[in-house]
Order: sequence, then C-alpha cells, then structure tokens
Amino acid sequence: MRKYNSFNRNYLKKHLKEILKYKEKLEQAEVLDEEQHELILEDIKNLKLFLENKSIDTLYDELENESLSEKRKNNKDYFKQEKESIPVIREFNDTYQRAVINLDLENFICDKCTDTAYTHKRLLHMVHDFYMTIPDKEFKDIFNKLYSDRIYNVRFKELDASYCGGTAVDDKQYISIDNSINYSCFGSLAHEYAHAIHQNYLGKYICYANDQYTELVSIFFQLLANEYIANIGNNKERARQDSIGFLIRMDIYANNLEVLHNTRNMNFKTEKEMYEYFSKLLYEEEVEMAMAYDAYLFHDYLIPYIIDLELLWEYKNDPEKSLYMLKHLINNSEKSYIEETKKLGLHLNAHEYKYIKHLTNK
Repeated sequence: MRKYNSFNRNYLKKHLKEILKYKEKLEQAEVLDEEQHELILEDIKNLKLFLENKSIDTLYDELENESLSEKRKNNKDYFKQEKESIPVIREFNDTYQRAVINLDLENFICDKCTDTAYTHKRLLHMVHDFYMTIPDKEFKDIFNKLYSDRIYNVRFKELDASYCGGTAVDDKQYISIDNSINYSCFGSLAHEYAHAIHQNYLGKYICYANDQYTELVSIFFQLLANEYIANIGNNKERARQDSIGFLIRMDIYANNLEVLHNTRNMNFKTEKEMYEYFSKLLYEEEVEMAMAYDAYLFHDYLIPYIIDLELLWEYKNDPEKSLYMLKHLINNSEKSYIEETKKLGLHLNAHEYKYIKHLTNK
C-alpha cells in the first residue's frame, strides 16, 4: 500500500533531468538570462533536497535568517505602503475582542480532539470529495489533474510547517504535509492543493515577494473545507476547533501588526530592549512572533483571511457568486485588494462577528 512518506524518486529524477537540460540550453545562449538562471539553480537545489526526502527553505526559514535591522526596515516599508490596511486590521481586532467577551471565546481551547487515526490514503480521498463539491468546473478540472499525480508529488512527513513547494521554471508542484497532528492534515491538504490550483489557474509561479494574494485562495478553501467536513461523520468538533484555532492565530497576527505599527519609528538599541518593550504589550507567544517575523508575513495571511471570511459568508448564500468574486480578485492581483473588494460590494469585517458566533454555536 502506498504510504506517501516521500515523493516518488523516479518522478523526481526525471523532473531533475528535464530542469538540467533546460539549464544547459540557457547557459549556451549568447546572453545569459540571469533571472531565469537563478530560478533554475534554486529549482535544482530543491529537487535534490526532495530526492533526499528533506525539506526546502520556506518563507519562515528565510525570515529566521534575516537580521533584526532588516526586519525593522521591512516593517517601515510595509507601513508606508499599506496605510489603508491598518483601519481594516483594527476593526478586525476590535470585533474579535468583542466576541471574546460576548461569546466566551476564550473558553474554546483547541485540544487533542484534533487527533485522529486517518490513513494518508483516506485523507486524500476526503480532500478529493471536498473539492468535488465546488460548483466551478475550471477549479475542479485543475484539482483533478493535480490529484491524478498524487502518488508522485504528495508526501506526509513531520515538518515545521506544511507547504506547496515547486519549480518556478516549469511550475510543477510538490505538496508536503506536516503529519504531526493527523486531523489537521485534512485542512493542510485543502490549503496546499489550493496553492497549486491558484498557480495553475494563473499559469505562473507565485511567490510572496510580488503577490499580495499568495494566501487568498488557500485560506478560502481551507475555511470552506472545515465547513464541509463539519457535516460528515464525527468531525464537527474537530472542524470547529480547527477553525477557531485559525481565527485565534489571525488575531495574534492582528495584535502583532498593531504593535509593530505603533513602534515602527522607535529605535531599539538591542534585541533585548525590543523584547522587553513588546512584552508589556503582547503575550509571550505573540512577542516571539513579533521578533521572528515581519509585518509583510502577518499581512500576507491576515488580509486574505479577512477577505475570505466575507467570501465564505457569500458562499453560504450563493456559491457561484462567491467563486466569481474569488476569481476576480485572483485576476486583479496587481491592483489594491481594498479597492477591488469595494468594487465587488464586499464589506470587510461585516460578517466576522456572525462567523465567530457560528463557530461557537451561540
């Protein structure tokens, strides 16, 4: 029985051979395309790591290697460019805090009910069944094409984080799922397959450096997958806690962004001084995040999440309209997300409280 513990080695070797040929052809050109050459070298490095059943560097790894001064500079740049995001983030945080008080949200602790004993094969079938409920032929066709290659390019392995890695040159994806908590693999699969769908739909490689909507599609389908699975078998409580856990994490990101915004012009002499100052404003877990990551990372998840809550609510009433809106945003990723949601008639944070109430069954 296929256990999906690693990517298919023969598939990887064939893919690597194709990339090496592409590299050789590129290097024989009269003028070397430096940008393309750099992408190829990165692709080759990643494929070799996959052949050794290792992991590639993710955005989190890159941030860990950045100095504090680099992160502080990134934060200043972010807040200069994203002034219109701050009121949206504050409104999200205010609504969340109101829900904590009125809906006893703090009593909903995510615990071991996320543990299950699903086989990898069963998890893949579950995510397939979910995507087949999507009333959009284009998305379903893309998913089915990706799903047909699952024996080659999906693996379950204990990791720091799940990810959809891939090659930028030919846009082939490899889905690596953290297997440390079994039930969460379902949401992770829905999320990472959505990354692959997003890239196939656009026909290009998406990276965090130049695309504000990197997480938009993946978060939407992860949230939708939890709504779907909550109505199947005995998964309602697991799905609910998974969604609440996601919501709590997004409010942590909102808290971090607010503190980073309020301290953007402060000059901390040492990391210790910065840590001690942040400790007065944030919980310990939040302080660790504020020191390790930057405003762009928090933004890349939080703003798409806020948009996706509205798309999710629209989906409950009119799935086709919701997916039309999602595609509109995907196709206009170079434009301001705030302006595009206004054009679509989406009012950000309008249904956040109702969504939390829905999760808490209040």
